[in-house]
Amino acid sequence: LVLTLIILFCTTSIVVAQQSYNIEEAQKIAAENGTPLIGISDKESYYFDPEQKSYLPKKEFIEKYGRPALRQLTDIEEQRRAKEEQAKANIEREKLQLQALERLMNLDSYESVSYNKNEYADILDGLDGEDDGIIDYLSVATFFRDNIAGIDKNGNISMMNIIEAPRLSKEQIYIQANSWFVHTFNSGKSVIQLNEKEAGTILAKGYLKNIAEQVGFAISYEISANVIFRIDIKDGKARLITTIQEYESINRGGVAGAMSGNVSPSLHTCGPETVFPFVDKATTLSKKAGAKAYCACCMYMIAMKNQLKYAINSGIIGDDVEDW
Repeated sequence: LVLTLIILFCTTSIVVAQQSYNIEEAQKIAAENGTPLIGISDKESYYFDPEQKSYLPKKEFIEKYGRPALRQLTDIEEQRRAKEEQAKANIEREKLQLQALERLMNLDSYESVSYNKNEYADILDGLDGEDDGIIDYLSVATFFRDNIAGIDKNGNISMMNIIEAPRLSKEQIYIQANSWFVHTFNSGKSVIQLNEKEAGTILAKGYLKNIAEQVGFAISYEISANVIFRIDIKDGKARLITTIQEYESINRGGVAGAMSGNVSPSLHTCGPETVFPFVDKATTLSKKAGAKAYCACCMYMIAMKNQLKYAINSGIIGDDVEDW
């Protein structure tokens, strides 16, 4: 009799342990109830039982459904939690980027990204989504490429903006814009090339000296850029087209060159479309150097657009548009 009872008990345990676990039903019910497949209470894990629509302690769950079901449930729950954490991280990343983007679009001064401590650096640090004091230039350059300014049909970086000035005539806008251009492009390589009052067009060429740098063992880039500004004017508005045509890079030989003391600087030029982020591998500039130059150019174009917008609507010194 005792032997028979033992056999019956073992057989029953085996049957219970091998009971099939309907994972699809469990997921459906848990989703409808807004509950996870694994709950934690008093530091102990409880596993969802779709048959009872409740949770079982680990031991009872194994006895009823077996260890394979436990492992399946654990794997699914780990994947779910990983997705939740990634979603939270993505939300935080987008939040940081939006805050940095707002600061970027209101930027009205220009500083080289070669310097680590300025508003440029703070904005770039936010745009990479980390805000950790370390700028991921490759990530930020990709962000600029996809959201701010791309390559036009001529292979140049280009940005077009409409500046609204509804209370001003074409002539008033021209006077204010011309005044800003004269103050901004008046020496060296930065000059006004075309000034047509009747057509309402001003064309100027700028030179951005040492906008970025990249130092390595064998190379040391100092990067400058050539930029073209064109403004077309109508009553109540103006269209500004800004174009970066070319990078100029001076290689001073990097750390090795500084140590040897006998390396002659070499000047190279290249179009923006030939380097990162538009080309993954380039023969002229490294990926990081190309990314730095591109970020600097985009920020410069935004700053200049905001300066011109202010100058048109408020004047060079502020509120000198009004009659006096």
